[in-house]
Amino acid sequence: MTQETKTEIIQSLNEADLREKVLIPLFTKMGFIDPILHHHANEKGKDIILKEIDTKFSKTYYLSVVVKAGDVTGSSSGSSSYFALINQIKQSLNEPYKHIYELKEVFVDQVIIVISGKFLPTSLESIYGTLKAERLDKSIREPLDINKLLRLIDEHFSEYWDEYNNETKALVEQRNYLLNNLGKLSKVLFPDIKDQELFLQKVSRSDYEIELFPYKSVRKYIANIGYKSINIDEVDDFFTDPSISNGYADIKKYFFEIKEKAKKTLYEIDEVVEILKAILEEKNPEKAVELTMDLESYVGGGYGRNFQFSTNDIEQQEEFYYGLKEYRNKKEHLIEQKALEFYNQLFDIVAEKTEKELKNFYNEHPKEDKDTWLGFLLTLDLKSQELIELKYYKFQETPKIIQEDSKFGRASKEIERMSIINSTQIKVEIAINNYGFWKDEEYTNEMKAKTFLWHYQKAFEKMFLEMTGLSEE
Repeated sequence: MTQETKTEIIQSLNEADLREKVLIPLFTKMGFIDPILHHHANEKGKDIILKEIDTKFSKTYYLSVVVKAGDVTGSSSGSSSYFALINQIKQSLNEPYKHIYELKEVFVDQVIIVISGKFLPTSLESIYGTLKAERLDKSIREPLDINKLLRLIDEHFSEYWDEYNNETKALVEQRNYLLNNLGKLSKVLFPDIKDQELFLQKVSRSDYEIELFPYKSVRKYIANIGYKSINIDEVDDFFTDPSISNGYADIKKYFFEIKEKAKKTLYEIDEVVEILKAILEEKNPEKAVELTMDLESYVGGGYGRNFQFSTNDIEQQEEFYYGLKEYRNKKEHLIEQKALEFYNQLFDIVAEKTEKELKNFYNEHPKEDKDTWLGFLLTLDLKSQELIELKYYKFQETPKIIQEDSKFGRASKEIERMSIINSTQIKVEIAINNYGFWKDEEYTNEMKAKTFLWHYQKAFEKMFLEMTGLSEE
């Protein structure tokens, strides 16, 4: 089997099949222990969990695998962007999970990144650079693109290719067996040989015909939609609250990008439909064959074609779906508690005052000062929906190590704390300078304050939701 064929096989898999049919058996054969499928709505960045034993020192190390189908771009938005990958990596490292076999919470030591495409220019540099600013770059065990993945499959799981060939062979045999029996059936149904042949032709081409008819009906929409100006604000008001996070993307911006990609695909379908229509209307078989050759430039999966019609850009929105589900769950909870308006008011007040406090902090404390914390104590009355007090304070404390030294050269520290003191008080404290910025010298203190603000906003959101009865767990 050629490398090109192997590449096509792997890249035809969706993320679920890539995780379950390829990666879990592959990592098992590579010697990792207990590969566990961990992909779900509250996965906290971990698609697969692995264990590795250091026999010399009798230590167990936990690794997570972040899986993406397709390429990773240097863009800062979208499901294929490096930024989406960074968020998953940081979640994976910073948030513990409950191990289903050991029934205890554990932290991940390192992350393996697996993609079925390629890391496009600047994507890997951006990932390592951003993580380095937060001292997380050494936590990447290995980034695996399609070429590295194929080498590992060849070395450790070569039987996968045999299984694929056997499955394909079995499907062909089943198809031939079915057509053979249909041939016998056609002789019973149709006395005329021409009718028998026509019946078999229709059956053998039925998959294609089923796919073509929807394209014919699409034409009437192309003139109305294809050239339509798309407005980023054309989104249901329910999904426009900036105060409610979803752990995936800016909903309005990402939704707009999906529409732009759908519009582009619609243009491409327009050209395909014209060729298909011409084939259906053509009476000269030679010209029809020429048209099918034109069609090959647009559709199908052949290697080296000028252009392949694909909806991959607007498919595989599973993670965005979970992000929208998380957003809806939070917002509907706030509406049910009759607390949405009060929450939004508090969110704006916390954002405005915290940004000012952060700017002052960066003016007064150099980045070498790792032991100064900035906290706030928010006192409120949920029943009367009243803000009683928002008080900021600073204090000195060396962050505690919550995970000891690792063979990967990284120790986890407690640099963020948040808690509900009682039914009226929320406390958030962060040792700010333990976080860094990629290309720190390019940031003014005002820019740092705006960028770092989300840490406090996210903590406030989590505590307010918990106070009103909604826990992330």
